Amino acid sequence: MDNKTAKKQIDPIFFSASTKKFVLMYIATSGIYSLYWFYKNWVFIKSRTNQNIMPLMRSIFNIFFVYSFFSYIKEFAAKKRVNIRLPVGFFTAVYIFFEIISISYDTSFFPNGLITVLFSDFISLLILLQINIAAEKINKAEVSDYKPNDMLSENNWIIMILGVMLQSSFLALVLS
Repeated sequence: MDNKTAKKQIDPIFFSASTKKFVLMYIATSGIYSLYWFYKNWVFIKSRTNQNIMPLMRSIFNIFFVYSFFSYIKEFAAKKRVNIRLPVGFFTAVYIFFEIISISYDTSFFPNGLITVLFSDFISLLILLQINIAAEKINKAEVSDYKPNDMLSENNWIIMILGVMLQSSFLALVLS
């Protein structure tokens, strides 16, 4: 039985969001959405593989686990013959580099600290967006009647509003 005639599964393979939703949630929460996104994906992987992993820890300390996560998506796509291009090593190195810069925000070390952090977050967003797009492509190929995660729920709106309020407070503090 080839890939096209194989019975597709009902549940999503990976947690993914539409590009618009992913970008909105990421920006409105200053990147905190990525922790939730990593967590949900590790939960999906744990349930599918029965590995003894701790999704919450892998999400919080994601820079230590991004290579295995990115690789898992690429290998899963190859196994299912879903055509995606993911330069896993490059994406991992760049993601870790810019996450470390973003986390270690210090205006004495980075002359234009806020700009540096925003640029770092932007690069991290671009990389995670490519991984999310790959996950979405796998879901579309493998899940019968796949419904994209493109609607903003009430909880999404609440989290985004709180995120924007927090960002505004931080910006007011930095600029004062």
